[in-house]
Amino acid sequence: MKPYMMKRIVFLVAICSYGLLADMTFAGRQFKTARSARHDNYVIDVKAEQPDFAVALGVAKEGQCAVLQHKGKTLKISKLGVKGDLAVADVRDLKFPCTFTIRNGDHSIEVLANGRSLLRTMTDGIGKGDIAVSGDASVTSYQRLGHFVFGDDFMRT
Repeated sequence: MKPYMMKRIVFLVAICSYGLLADMTFAGRQFKTARSARHDNYVIDVKAEQPDFAVALGVAKEGQCAVLQHKGKTLKISKLGVKGDLAVADVRDLKFPCTFTIRNGDHSIEVLANGRSLLRTMTDGIGKGDIAVSGDASVTSYQRLGHFVFGDDFMRT
């Protein structure tokens, strides 16, 4: 076999295996990696087409992540490896498709939709890692959040 053909075969195998590694299963659902979160504090917008969806935040090699699930009329946040849910909300009046804003801070996660806060809970720091989605959901935006400090000067360009 010629060397350039071998390089092409290796490249195709690498591309195909990356697609297989992007899918993961936990919390009883199949997830697909949407993007990587390089920061501990961020805000994401998730557009959900149907009521049955899930979003995993901070998926890392250790398997510690927070999972936001909407099923039926219930929205809940749970953490892998911890018994019970961190927070549960009854959301009967949501119309789909709907855009959810998820704020992941140092020690809290907040979920907003339709101009109101649906859910807020304290966590022990879900930060960097992959953001994965399940169902008819997609991550439409990602923005890093920084801390305000006394020395911030917003008048400079």
